Amino acid sequence: MKNVTYFLMIILLLACILTYNAQSQQDSVRVSDRARTSETVLTTEDFRRLGAENVGDALRNITGVYVRDGRISLRDVAPDKVVIILDGQRLNLATGGGVEVATLPIDNVERIEVLRGGASARYGADAVGGVILISTRGRHIGEQKLVNVNSRVTRASFNTTIASLQLSNTYNRFSYLASYGLTETTNDFKFTDAEGNRVRYLNNDLTSHHGYLSGSYTLNDKSSVTLAGDYYWAEYGAPGRIGQLTPKARLENDNKSVNATYVNNALFRDFDLNLQAYMLFFDLKYDNPEGIVPINSLHQNDVISVEASQSGTLLNNFQVAYGYSFRRDDLNSTDVGKRVRNNYAVYGNATYMMILPFYFENLAITPALRYDHPSDFDAEFSPKISLELSNNRPLSIGLQAHVTRSYRAPTFNDLYWPRDSFAEGNPNLSPEMGYNYDAGLSISYAEYGDIGLSLNYFYNKLDDLILWAPDFDGLWRPKNIAKTDARGIEATFRWSPIKDHISINTDYMYLDAKDKSGDRTTHNKFLIYRPQHKVDVTLSVKYFGVELNVINHFVSRRYINAANTRWLDPYNIVDSNISYSFRLGQLNMMTRFELNNFTDLDYMAIDGSPEPGRIYRFTIGINY
Repeated sequence: MKNVTYFLMIILLLACILTYNAQSQQDSVRVSDRARTSETVLTTEDFRRLGAENVGDALRNITGVYVRDGRISLRDVAPDKVVIILDGQRLNLATGGGVEVATLPIDNVERIEVLRGGASARYGADAVGGVILISTRGRHIGEQKLVNVNSRVTRASFNTTIASLQLSNTYNRFSYLASYGLTETTNDFKFTDAEGNRVRYLNNDLTSHHGYLSGSYTLNDKSSVTLAGDYYWAEYGAPGRIGQLTPKARLENDNKSVNATYVNNALFRDFDLNLQAYMLFFDLKYDNPEGIVPINSLHQNDVISVEASQSGTLLNNFQVAYGYSFRRDDLNSTDVGKRVRNNYAVYGNATYMMILPFYFENLAITPALRYDHPSDFDAEFSPKISLELSNNRPLSIGLQAHVTRSYRAPTFNDLYWPRDSFAEGNPNLSPEMGYNYDAGLSISYAEYGDIGLSLNYFYNKLDDLILWAPDFDGLWRPKNIAKTDARGIEATFRWSPIKDHISINTDYMYLDAKDKSGDRTTHNKFLIYRPQHKVDVTLSVKYFGVELNVINHFVSRRYINAANTRWLDPYNIVDSNISYSFRLGQLNMMTRFELNNFTDLDYMAIDGSPEPGRIYRFTIGINY
């Protein structure tokens, strides 16, 4: 498989060299402006349509995305193999476990980009499954806004209150954005226990506070500096799994971040410069006074990172991007101890674009390469090659293909978990290596209502998978013993039969993800928690300030053990919301009513963790 990968990369590189002398023009389409079949972009309009309260809510309808326990899985990989980046800050921590995107409020978010497939060539370790890029509001050079005040209050089932307040302003060259958000809920819904009785899911409450402040100063029409700070505090119950409930266990998050950015959009010619430094301080406390051995643990993750990057165009046809980054992860944990990981990285890519004299008018070929040198593992090279063809006709057709090599370094938990009565880490682990192949077709037609269709085939192969399993002495230990093989089809369909009034969106994914470890009991079995089918359909109707959205989610059977002898049943959920927007003097008003899980279905996304039934929400929003 490695030989095939390198052969394909060489072929595409040769194609790039052979087309260098072909006729080209200066009006080539920028590669960043074209849609890709393995990418999805969400904006504030999508957040409103979906009734999203946090980033997890916004992402759960996307093809290839699964949200479980507030964390994101992409295609066949677990959350700790998906990189989450907020305004350039990489939120993944060296301890592992993935990023809890349900803790990221949606009010400050302007745009989310979902990049499915291996992305280590740009984003380094952990980007085996893909990357989620989150951009907040008010970070654009030259953005001029009057004083803007936005507030929103939501009341919902299970004694839930969600409130937010935003204030933004621009004065001469200075602009700022300040926001505060509050969430309180008892969330004591009923579920079916192991004996089949309907009981309340106690100790599932949440209280959270989120504050954000950013200020930008425009130095001139080309450059600006931005300083931003974020604070999130939450205390919530940890009720445990059905059959193993922990009614007194509590969790507490105390997360802080500081980000400083300098941007120059034309340092020389049309090359820009982006300098960024950030610090993360993430603390997690867990306290469970019950059980044979009471637990009181504290995990303090501190991160400091600096990054410099540039991009621009050479000879009218080459778009070039390159950069350098340094990151230091410090962990001080009552369970894992004190650990440090430093990582130095350089990366670059060059996109060659040309105009072709036939139906596919635009050609773009992009080789990319990244070099990572973590302090506790050998250095790694992550290459990628992409080929794209597209046109600018009313019937627009695009073809894309990507070949990628990605990797994931073992986490601190994988390596250093201290021996207890259940588990022990393995300091001899090697990084996981993955190969990803994507080929896609996109079609759009805008003459009689906007119509768009996207089809993407992918094949992922992961070697040296880190698998936690019982050892000869009964302790769970991680080993590089498993291999996985996954292939699938992603399809999206967009149609607006009456533009700006009626739209239909459909996202479908077929996934065939299997264990290739050679183990007699698990070989060729489906990977756990990976449904073969996932379908999301949204119907939106807008008329005179009224907007109605009906969203249907279907997820097929998911196996919950490696031998595929136990599984969670398929489920189909219907959500809906209706909103009315109007002006009252100088105020823009919005009211919205939501009814989620319309049929009050009793289901589970994670074995032993019930989901709430029917949920009502009522929201009032004011914008000045």
